[in-house]
Amino acid sequence: MTEQLQANQAFEVHGKFITINDERFYQISNVDQMAPFFISVVSASNHWLFISSTGSLSAGRIRPENALFPYRSVDHIHENADNTGSKAVLRVKKGEGKPALWEPFNPHHDGLYDVQRNLYKNAVGDKIIFEELNHTLGLGYQYSWSTSDKFGFVRETHVTNLGESAVEFDIIDGIQNLLPSGAPLQALQTRSALVDAYKWNERIEDLPMATYSMYAKLSDRAEPAESLRATTVFGIAPNAQQVTLSAKDVANFRKGLPLNAASLTRGERGAFLITQSLTLSAGDAQSWTIIADIDKSHADVAVLKNQFVLDDEIAATVEKDVKANRDELKLLMAGADAWQLTSSEETAVHHYANVLFNNMRGGVFVDGYKLDSSDVLATFTRINKKVVEKHSALLRTLPENLSHPQLVSMAKDTGDQQLLRMAYEYLPLTFGRRMVIQAALGTILKSKYVMKKVSVCLRTKVTGAIFSKTGKRWHSAIQTSSARLWRSLSTHRPLMAITLTELLKRVSTGNC
Repeated sequence: MTEQLQANQAFEVHGKFITINDERFYQISNVDQMAPFFISVVSASNHWLFISSTGSLSAGRIRPENALFPYRSVDHIHENADNTGSKAVLRVKKGEGKPALWEPFNPHHDGLYDVQRNLYKNAVGDKIIFEELNHTLGLGYQYSWSTSDKFGFVRETHVTNLGESAVEFDIIDGIQNLLPSGAPLQALQTRSALVDAYKWNERIEDLPMATYSMYAKLSDRAEPAESLRATTVFGIAPNAQQVTLSAKDVANFRKGLPLNAASLTRGERGAFLITQSLTLSAGDAQSWTIIADIDKSHADVAVLKNQFVLDDEIAATVEKDVKANRDELKLLMAGADAWQLTSSEETAVHHYANVLFNNMRGGVFVDGYKLDSSDVLATFTRINKKVVEKHSALLRTLPENLSHPQLVSMAKDTGDQQLLRMAYEYLPLTFGRRMVIQAALGTILKSKYVMKKVSVCLRTKVTGAIFSKTGKRWHSAIQTSSARLWRSLSTHRPLMAITLTELLKRVSTGNC
């Protein structure tokens, strides 16, 4: 009875705050005993990452079309841990006998070993760690996701010897179901097999680096449709023996068969898997990193390749950029009074999370009421070139230390109502992921006739501000492309549109 009670307690779910590398994390022990749940991992830059407690995820930059892993509904993400996201298989050598096969986070292997699965997320909210401890084999496997403004999505893996004697093993580790740049979202969600047929996954020379692209754009027209951008992945693993781009090699590794490790795979879903043979002494650990990013041009790939070859401290460079991204997030949150210290750490972290997601919805001002004169000019130019040309002398000599009230006052002095309107509407917001949902417009604008006119209006000349990357900060910029604006409304992209009052006014007057 006592043994049974102890066994039950060993599988109980526990939560607590712990410190890892001088950073506070919340740990959920035995997370696999809970029903799968969804987690968001945030970034100060333009990354988005939604991950299941099963390990499957969807991630990308800016919008769903720029996805690194498929943009699906939560139920599909929960169910695809076996083929999307992280994957690892270990063959642990045990004397002269057959090696023990261990596949971390595979629920189908439950009962083979005495394992414990834990989940960690840092208090800042930009890093998540998955851990499986195999007490039978005396090994711990851990991988994490974090973000880098320059390099993209950073996955770091650690394997630790938990025992008192050396352990020798082979491992294949990496990521699966990588998307190429340019894959249409609708096609991915409705005709994914067709998209797979266009996939072209190619290793860059003999480097642990690969690109994932479309052989051509999806089109049934008799015209050229080149796909000129790619997803890039590279690994930093000093002991890497082979790099494979096909998930089929996972099955070969399980069976102990030679891997294909072809430098080019076509017509199948992309993967980036590294094989290594390691020996760890008691208490020792080994780590390596895989970095992936989307939407890279030929020039971007060349620059990345040269940096990888020439930078002897590439791992430290990536780590430094990850830290810079985290520090920027902390700074953004500090400006909104997110950091509080109370006797209850749970309360303080809960307050931080509330401020974090409030800021993500509405954004925060870059520098209070202070404005960047060059950004004011650039934004106004996107809105109305004629007004900018008319007041060119004024706008091109704006003082560097310009405040929003000063901008409005200067616009009033000109007597130009269009310039005054732009001054009032200019919002130098950063970080926000505010959304305007088409359904919300439909609720307010109940008339189908009005909605039709809104559609026509949006498709012609109405301008709305979306967030575009400028340097290392997000600013409100004006998007005048009607098609992109309408797609933004219909697919819930991060968008800050014109006010409904202004929109209705333009619709009613026909002044689109």
